Amino acid sequence: MRPYSEAVKADVRRRMRPPNRQCVAVTVDRFTGIVDQAIEQTPNLEHRTKQAMSGRLFDEFYKELGIQPDDLIALPYPNYVP
Repeated sequence: MRPYSEAVKADVRRRMRPPNRQCVAVTVDRFTGIVDQAIEQTPNLEHRTKQAMSGRLFDEFYKELGIQPDDLIALPYPNYVP
């Protein structure tokens, strides 16, 4: 499963990157942490829904895709500074 997830990550990075734009690399742990914080800070969302979303995020990245916390992913946002 590992080679497939690497190919998928590379394809997603390529498709998301605008032409002639520099990408910023961030660890998967940092990325999922930021997304998890965003989930927690979402107003008008039940606590159990937030927990389900956070759990789903964890399962998808670490269990289904087999991505490790220290793996790097490229973000197509040149204004983001890790």
